[in-house]
Amino acid sequence: MGMLALTNSGDVRDVRCSPEGLLRVSFAPPIELFYDIGALAANTTVFTPAIDLGPAESRQHTLVLAIKRGVASAGEAFSVESSLDGADWFITTNASGATSSSYSTVSGIHMHSQARPFGRYVRLRYTNGSTAQTALKLLLTAIAGV
Repeated sequence: MGMLALTNSGDVRDVRCSPEGLLRVSFAPPIELFYDIGALAANTTVFTPAIDLGPAESRQHTLVLAIKRGVASAGEAFSVESSLDGADWFITTNASGATSSSYSTVSGIHMHSQARPFGRYVRLRYTNGSTAQTALKLLLTAIAGV
């Protein structure tokens, strides 16, 4: 074990070698938030509260994973949004440059999204389709150092 000083931010982090001999730098623990939305009418949009990932010079959370669980609803949309100032929001893109919305193959009940936040703040946006939700749940995980 040793210490690593990051000159651009002044941060000091633990450095360790993995069993494979690779250098590993410790990062902030993941941020994991669960939102039990419950019932949601058809054709309604809900936003989670904004999460502050910190100022650019010390921001460590570089990947956001999101999951929607609820009733399959034709026309629904799910995305991760990011903002520089917490006021103007934009849909993020994933590592390949596509927008962050995506669907899983589990009967349309679950949706997942992966995004690279560009700003200090992130939130989830879910727009319900033509079928009312009875027990909507959203999960957001922000991971550091990936």
